[in-house]
Amino acid sequence: MEGLTLLRLRIACPFCGRPPALRITPAEQARHYSATPDEIIGTYQCHVERCRETYAIPASAYQRALE
Repeated sequence: MEGLTLLRLRIACPFCGRPPALRITPAEQARHYSATPDEIIGTYQCHVERCRETYAIPASAYQRALE
């Protein structure tokens, strides 16, 4: 997908430990990088079949992400 960046967020599912990987636009990335680290950006539902845990994603997870 053109124009999207794949980020491996620096956070892990509190139940199974798997980190999320998301594709976001450069504008979203810039907005998350300028947020305060503790600001909650959104929630994520784990994609591991037997997990499906939903948890909050703070801006710091995006700010320390691996591209």
